[in-house]
Amino acid sequence: VEIIETGANLGFGKANNIGLKKALEQGADYVFLLNQDAWVEKDCIEKLVGVAVANKEYGIISPFHFNYDGSAADHYFLMMINPNDCPGYLADSFSKNVKAHFFLFFP
Repeated sequence: VEIIETGANLGFGKANNIGLKKALEQGADYVFLLNQDAWVEKDCIEKLVGVAVANKEYGIISPFHFNYDGSAADHYFLMMINPNDCPGYLADSFSKNVKAHFFLFFP
C-alpha cells in the first residue's frame, strides 16, 4: 500500500485520477477504486481479475453495488444500469449468466 499525500481533500474523482496516473506510471495491470465507506466480499478482487483476464475487450469492471446492509441493490448503481449503457446486462442478470455479477463498461 502506498499513500499519496496531497495536502488537501481533493474529492473522490480528482484523488482517483492522481492514484490512477501513479499506478499507470508504475506499470500496474489493474487498479481497484474503493470508497472509504465501502466493503467487499473476500473473493471480490480475485473474481474481478478473472473476468478481466477472460475478457480483454472490457475496459472497466466493477462488482455489483449493494446498499449499506447488503439487503438490496444500491439505488444509484441501479440508475446506471440501463440498456444503452450496459447492453445485455439485465438479461444476463435474470439468466444467471456469469457476467451478471459485474457491471461492465465497454470502451
